[in-house]
Amino acid sequence: MRELPKTLEQGYVLRVNNINESQFRVSISTNIKSAEFVYLFVHTRQIPKIEKKLLLTNGVAELVIDKNNLGEGISHITVFNSETMPVCERLFFIRPTQKLIIQSSVDGSQFTSRKKVRITVSSVDELKRSVPADMSISIYRSDSLGIQNADIDNYFWLTSELKGNIESPAYYFSEVGPEVDEAIDNLMLTHGWRRFTWKDVLQRRKPTYPFVPEYKGHIIYGKVTNTKTGLPAANVLTYLSVPGSRVQLYSSRSDPAGSVRFYTKDFFGPNEIVLQTDNRTDTTYKLEIISPFSNKFPTGSLPFFDLSQNVKNLLTDYSVSMQVQNNFIGEKLKQFYTPVVDTNAFFGNPDKEYLLDNYTRFSTMEEVLREYVYEVLVRRQKENFHLIMADADNKIFLNDPFTLFNGVPVFDPNKLIKYDPLKVKKIDIVKRKYFYGPLIFNGIVNFTTYSPDPSMLAELDPVIMEYEGLQYQREFYSPVYETQEEISSRLPDFRNVLYWSPGVQTDAQGKTEIDCFTSDLKGKFIIVLQGMSTDGRAGEKSISFEVR
Repeated sequence: MRELPKTLEQGYVLRVNNINESQFRVSISTNIKSAEFVYLFVHTRQIPKIEKKLLLTNGVAELVIDKNNLGEGISHITVFNSETMPVCERLFFIRPTQKLIIQSSVDGSQFTSRKKVRITVSSVDELKRSVPADMSISIYRSDSLGIQNADIDNYFWLTSELKGNIESPAYYFSEVGPEVDEAIDNLMLTHGWRRFTWKDVLQRRKPTYPFVPEYKGHIIYGKVTNTKTGLPAANVLTYLSVPGSRVQLYSSRSDPAGSVRFYTKDFFGPNEIVLQTDNRTDTTYKLEIISPFSNKFPTGSLPFFDLSQNVKNLLTDYSVSMQVQNNFIGEKLKQFYTPVVDTNAFFGNPDKEYLLDNYTRFSTMEEVLREYVYEVLVRRQKENFHLIMADADNKIFLNDPFTLFNGVPVFDPNKLIKYDPLKVKKIDIVKRKYFYGPLIFNGIVNFTTYSPDPSMLAELDPVIMEYEGLQYQREFYSPVYETQEEISSRLPDFRNVLYWSPGVQTDAQGKTEIDCFTSDLKGKFIIVLQGMSTDGRAGEKSISFEVR
């Protein structure tokens, strides 16, 4: 139980009353005698709809608003005083009229084990016109675990805008009448002051985010320190690379706090990453990766975890089913879709590619470069080698080209010259000045071996660590029982989720069909379809069938 806040002797009161189906009245009153006017601001999903300056007459101001001027769903009504300070706020809900109606049917109400189930799906709008839609589907066994499906339209129009748990949100959409209108208005009255901190908005104070949105891929955070002083090192170029035949190189320059950010792209799956600074300029820098996980935890204690005996039995059955599946078809459960990515290196197609098997094989890398890689000139000063490159106009670059070994930067040419050329498959050449983020390259030379060779990484002495990029999209395993041999198979099938897909699409006529097969489990199964049309309409549909 919480006590209500104390009432103020002076202030403002905001009232909203429906006039008819298309209009409502906003009334603002105050007992502050010096108040002459107020500002009214209304927005729907952060899109401004109404901005009005209202004069107070005897401490009262009113405005009639046409509902068509607002968006469907929840609108925020905020009152500001003459000093542009927010003094009142409340929410107002307009029931959406645009809907996606998903219709589905099953070719039977009862099935036996390992039988085909065909689901016919159609999608229409509120006027019964066929519309194409993008939907997800899940077919699972119904039980008493108490799983509640959050309808997609309830989420978009209601619960996503409100804090906390909203009990039975579907009630506000499935029923129509004065009682429901009063209930949803009471719900709106309890959820004011929740979208913005108006003080920050009015002072144009930009929010700060410790973790910025990752739209294109992982953002890997790191920090550069000086090993002698232990202080952050600023203005240091750092490199992050992923060893392999596909060149993945990212760079960042440290800020005054020593922080760096590597904006990766198309970086999928578990990999090794190599972190380096250019040790030709200074060897006193230390580069380390910062944990991507938040170090802040909730202070409240969790309630006592207690399960009823019925739930314990169900969880035990599911655990056994999972173990059986992993034991008999474990490899089939680990199938992934191959991501569609650009396999070219960051520099695109090289200006010249040397496949060494097409040339005479020499025993030293120096001979290979001198004999037929004419773009790279090898110079030796006592025991040290230097690589020099000329551009397309045969003008010599003053500094060494940027050299890579299986996509990993190698700043010491001596290490490349000493490497066994018989292990090298090809050499890619970019014979021009190349700009890449904060980096400027006087040409690029990339050596690619037949197979990964960690010996070179050991000589470079970089920071090497395992890092998992974007997860691959898992392919949902759904067995097929078309033949008698497949039906009679002695391999157990204890799937409680028969089918799942996030990408069910209806055609231009709003129709599609989905096939799946029942498992060896008996009971009631539920089909849940949820989706959106191309113009933003949302809808869902649930049907069921029984397996005996």
